[in-house]
This record gives sequence, C-alpha cells and structure tokens, in this order.
Amino acid sequence: MPQRGGRVDPHSRLARSRPVHRQIATTWVLTHDRFRLCVCRVPARRTPRPDWVLPHRVALGHRIAELRRKAGLSQDQLAKLVGVDRRTIQRYENAERDPQFSDLLLIAHALGVLVADLLR
Repeated sequence: MPQRGGRVDPHSRLARSRPVHRQIATTWVLTHDRFRLCVCRVPARRTPRPDWVLPHRVALGHRIAELRRKAGLSQDQLAKLVGVDRRTIQRYENAERDPQFSDLLLIAHALGVLVADLLR
C-alpha cells in the first residue's frame, strides 16, 4: 500500500514485482563517450551492408587523408574546422565510420574542394 509522499512499502507485492521486458525486433547497440561511459542505446542496422560498400568507405577515407595532407592540415586542425573530435576524423580516414552528409560538406569546405571530389 502506498504511504505518505507516494512511496511504496518495500515489503508490498507491488514493490517485489519485476518489470516485464518485451522482445523487440530491433537489435540495440550501446554507444559510449570518450570516457567509455554508456551514453545511449541506438538501433543497429536491420540488414548488413552489401560487400561493395566497404571498399568505397576505405577509398573515401584515403581521399580525406590525402586531401588533408595536401592542404597541410593535421587531423586536429581539420577536426577543429569541421567541429568534431580528432578521433572522428581518424575514424573517417580509417573507414571505421561513415561520415554524415553535413560532415562531408564541412570537410570539403575545410579542404577547399567539392563534395564530389571526396566521393569520386
């Protein structure tokens, strides 16, 4: 039975009941911040990417690194211009992560090239 302040008696049946967990079709992935603390849960892809996607991601990362070096920028400098962490630029260049379209626009602007030059 509820007591003052809306509290539940710890010995009541309501307090001992366990929450019901329903099975969801979506697979969830925990994301972490740079301190390895759990930030949030995001849905994972329902279907895996086709085999031809990875080589294009690797090529994009190589082009970003190549154009960054030609512009005489370090990863830290490019990251500051784009407004992301240095580790994010590393992940793009190492094909560990796909850049969002807005990040591609900012990277292209920082490097003085067109987005099409990054994606060629």
